[in-house]
Amino acid sequence: MEGAHTAAQQSTSDVHVIDSKEIDRGLAYQVVAAAQDVEAGKTLTEIIAHLDEIRSKTETYVFLDSLDALQRGGRISRMAGLLTKLIKLKVIVRLTDTELEVIAKGRGLKAFTKEINNIREHLATQDVAEIGISHVGITDELSDKIQATLEQTQPHVPYTVALTSPVIMSHVGLGAFGIFYLTK
Repeated sequence: MEGAHTAAQQSTSDVHVIDSKEIDRGLAYQVVAAAQDVEAGKTLTEIIAHLDEIRSKTETYVFLDSLDALQRGGRISRMAGLLTKLIKLKVIVRLTDTELEVIAKGRGLKAFTKEINNIREHLATQDVAEIGISHVGITDELSDKIQATLEQTQPHVPYTVALTSPVIMSHVGLGAFGIFYLTK
């Protein structure tokens, strides 16, 4: 954000910096909406209000297969990194406006499966516009399984499955993936 503000101040163009408070597909939902709003001739005030609405209707879950990347990046201590590696701890976090909230921890893929099923059950109660799955090198088999699980309650919703960006990859590490959804 600070870099964007600095660049905006140095620009001779009319630049407005907006904190998306999102990553990956969650950010994409806002970018696409802004582009559509510009094309429709909406004012800057209307566009910013629409982006706030999109943000409030977006959920982001990140499934960390390992905490190695967080440890290497200095986000957790070396001791914590070693301990979680030893016990093969899996961590699932939800991105909120202010933090990454740990919603589940467990050993092995059972922890992931349980939380994906929880998300599926929650999605059954939502009017969903789009679902995204972004990942760092998970197998096609796992990606297909995640999508098939979510499709049990949301079969007619568009899905986007893609490799995430290098910046996110460096923070979450190999085997991580995210589930993103936008409600109507």
